[in-house]
Amino acid sequence: MTVKVFILGRPGSGKSTAARRIAKLVQHKGWSPVRISDYDILYNMFQREKNSPNIELKYFVTTQVS
Repeated sequence: MTVKVFILGRPGSGKSTAARRIAKLVQHKGWSPVRISDYDILYNMFQREKNSPNIELKYFVTTQVS
């Protein structure tokens, strides 16, 4: 049986700490946790959307770094 857990929150809210704690708990029960970072997935989606003039509904907004 596969169980998927999504940990969401603002930066600095403790997502990584929660993920590490959950991983330790499930390892103790003999499960094998797999952590997947969504950064690469979301970045690729952003790049495709940014480079495609035909998309009417935009999901990503670029920001200016000052």
